[in-house]
Amino acid sequence: MKLIAQVSTGETQTSPGLGSQDQLSLKQGAHVSVLEISDEDGAFYLFSFDAAGRCLGDSWHRTLDEAMRQAQFQFGVPPAAWSQGGPQD
Repeated sequence: MKLIAQVSTGETQTSPGLGSQDQLSLKQGAHVSVLEISDEDGAFYLFSFDAAGRCLGDSWHRTLDEAMRQAQFQFGVPPAAWSQGGPQD
């Protein structure tokens, strides 16, 4: 499963995440354009990408709900903004 969401400019939250492992750490000066949630080995990864498609960071989550809550907290992306991504790996 892969979910994709667009990030509005200026929505990045830099305060600590919802849990100690949840904060998506980003490269200095990064401008996140796209988020992706992928499931791997029973966990969920929240990836951030810039407009050129370069991966800027990721975070690990136990559940899809946790990953979506982190995306909403850190980037202002609500659950309704997610759509199915590319083919399953």
